[in-house]
Amino acid sequence: MYYFFSSNEYHNSENEGAGSLKKKNKYNQVFKKSWTEEEQFTKWIKQGKDEYFAMCRVCNKDIIIIS
Repeated sequence: MYYFFSSNEYHNSENEGAGSLKKKNKYNQVFKKSWTEEEQFTKWIKQGKDEYFAMCRVCNKDIIIIS
């Protein structure tokens, strides 16, 4: 199983002074049927076991879609 997300993502904020960190908001991305119609994805991607997964047709692996 593959995980496509980064945990605890931080970035420096230029507006808050040097060295300060600001946490990025996270959200759950859902599978979009339109991805199966895009040329770059159509041959290898399909809906996974639920709306938070995609399935790779080539390697038959679930891909978690979380940002």
